[in-house]
Amino acid sequence: MKDPGRTALYRLYDGHDQLLYVGVTSDPDRRWETHRAEKDWWPQVRVREIEWVGDRTEALAREASEIAQRAPRYNSHRGWQYLLTPDEASARPRSPYIPAPGTTKLVEPAPSELELLKEAVALVLEQGADGASTLRESVPAFLPPRDERIRVRRFFGLNQARFADVLGMNTLAFQRWELGHKELSGLDHLLYARALQVMAEVVEARFRRAGSSV
Repeated sequence: MKDPGRTALYRLYDGHDQLLYVGVTSDPDRRWETHRAEKDWWPQVRVREIEWVGDRTEALAREASEIAQRAPRYNSHRGWQYLLTPDEASARPRSPYIPAPGTTKLVEPAPSELELLKEAVALVLEQGADGASTLRESVPAFLPPRDERIRVRRFFGLNQARFADVLGMNTLAFQRWELGHKELSGLDHLLYARALQVMAEVVEARFRRAGSSV
């Protein structure tokens, strides 16, 4: 079921009206199939609620707000809600580590933040080489949409070349990852997803510090 030109904001509930998951998609039926194949919790779903929204940006903002306010049981990306739109960012306390809305100049991550990212990447590569099963359990099973991936990187303070260097790859190959021109799987997926996860957590921490200082 698709509605051309619009995006679906969907909510999944169990049999006791407990909110399990909130997401966005342009094709709910296809998303159900993906969840059925990838999510261990899918058999708990009893109610699927769909709300069609005018555009994807609005849908993502609504999704982020609901995740932050309602804490669905299986939404793992707690950091993404701070990284969706410039309007949302500007509405929160300002921090010297958060770029102003519309700016093209990236902030410079603190050395400790950059080191945290590098350590996370190194750990993924080390555990991935050893085939550690715990690695897959700790890394999100899916990547956020392209626009979110870009915002996470920019809010953290890296251009494409610097992020590619951290990941140990050339810039052109990374651009294919970020723009979704290459379907990622295995260690590539784990590496990129974990890096995004760490950067989102860093930016979320910046917002918290900025909020506590005002």
